[in-house]
Amino acid sequence: MQVLGHTEGVLAALESAHAVGHLLEIADRGEVPEDSVVVLCLSALGDKDLGVAADRLGLAQPLISSEVFMAPGEGPRATPAHEDEPS
Repeated sequence: MQVLGHTEGVLAALESAHAVGHLLEIADRGEVPEDSVVVLCLSALGDKDLGVAADRLGLAQPLISSEVFMAPGEGPRATPAHEDEPS
């Protein structure tokens, strides 16, 4: 998660970050030829994993949440419409 964030500006989900970490480990061991082209798919955006990552790294909780990426009226803070209010 940190490597992609620092080098590419990508906030990867934990599952994808594990795959990147493993790829880096096997590359460091010389198991990936230097002239190789490697394609690694990132499965999701890591905004929902920021709290977990912050806990593991001993950092303050992030100020961003997935609600930032939601349209108005979506998500847990959405206010339900009342039947007696005009639409």
